Amino acid sequence: MPEILNFFPLSVYVERLGFSTDVREAMAKAIEKDAAAKKPMLRGKNMTWTGDVNGHGFLHEREEFEPLFEAMNTHTKAYMNILGVNDGIFDLYFTRSWGTVQKREERVNFHTHEQSHISVVYYPRVPKNSGMLMFDMPTNPNEFLSGLIKDRNIKNGVFRPSEFLAQNMNVGVETDLLVIFPSKTNHATQSNSTNESRISIAADVVCMLKDPIGHEFFLPPLEKWRKF
Repeated sequence: MPEILNFFPLSVYVERLGFSTDVREAMAKAIEKDAAAKKPMLRGKNMTWTGDVNGHGFLHEREEFEPLFEAMNTHTKAYMNILGVNDGIFDLYFTRSWGTVQKREERVNFHTHEQSHISVVYYPRVPKNSGMLMFDMPTNPNEFLSGLIKDRNIKNGVFRPSEFLAQNMNVGVETDLLVIFPSKTNHATQSNSTNESRISIAADVVCMLKDPIGHEFFLPPLEKWRKF
């Protein structure tokens, strides 16, 4: 009997944090207040408001979000451990963190966070049918024919959709869900099809060695850096 051995997966960590409705709504309303503070920058048609480019990119410095970042810390280390990485070798830093307010027909286009190592996103408020989180793999190891994975090849019967021949995979996000993934992963959000705003809080994490001796490829401790 043949079997399929699956190698090289993208592993995405998901967990519900269990925050109360009051706590979640307090965070969501704080993000909405930030978004209403002034005219947004770098925002095209149907694009989601994001705090990182609008002067609200360091939520980890704000007391009202401290319980969330404590939880992000714990779950980021759990994510590393599940992958087999010893988190005790590294100091973890939140470098940026921001909220998003996604209104009707707004979206976030595909992008990566190349300046960081791990990306974390929490959803304090997700209306039903307000869109999913999408992940994209530009190359699929199973695409043995160049140009095979195209929508037109599904329509003309060349192949049927399957988890083996997929370039995009979606995560159905819900209120109180935490999602963690490698920052280099191409990701986006679907358009919000509701009249309610979807609120999320994202953070970028950088890993630095506690002790650089014996290591070549990772960032050395911050205290060893010299500014000039």
